[in-house]
Amino acid sequence: MPKNIAILRNRIQPYTGQVERLETFLAQKYGKDIRILVQLDNSLDQGFVLQYGSDIYDWTTEHLQRQFQNALDQEGAEAADGLA
Repeated sequence: MPKNIAILRNRIQPYTGQVERLETFLAQKYGKDIRILVQLDNSLDQGFVLQYGSDIYDWTTEHLQRQFQNALDQEGAEAADGLA
């Protein structure tokens, strides 16, 4: 994959404004202009995955639910430790 290209996996074609906002985010994060190549991916339910190099930004519903559950599990474990 060429340098300055990020891959956006999404179930549907994103709006131009959405791609532009993601390109702005990448430019601010990495200090250079990065173009986005969109790959449609029917395996995704909702959300998207953005990859640039080895960095992956997973904003799929499944990933966000896992993060939320992990936070709840950690909070519960810390609360249980406080009771012991």
